[in-house]
Amino acid sequence: MSSDSKDLMIFEQHATRHEKAWEAFNRIYIAEHDKPAAPRWYQGLPYTMIPFGIIAFAGILLSSLRTAPVFRSIAEPLVGAELSAVEAILAVV
Repeated sequence: MSSDSKDLMIFEQHATRHEKAWEAFNRIYIAEHDKPAAPRWYQGLPYTMIPFGIIAFAGILLSSLRTAPVFRSIAEPLVGAELSAVEAILAVV
């Protein structure tokens, strides 16, 4: 018997022992520990989304306050003073 085949046989024995030990460990672990509850995807979502919503709303409001006067000043000579505010609001929205 060559050295390589002897090493291969020892390796296969260790692999078999390792596989049996792993199966025994899994059976014991499953018997001793309860299955964990599945996490709910929405758990904590409002506490994450509320700050992002406030930031998004503030960004929209800030950009609207900056661009609405520009749209109004551009629309005033074209549609008149009465409709320039409506034109600015529609352009921002």
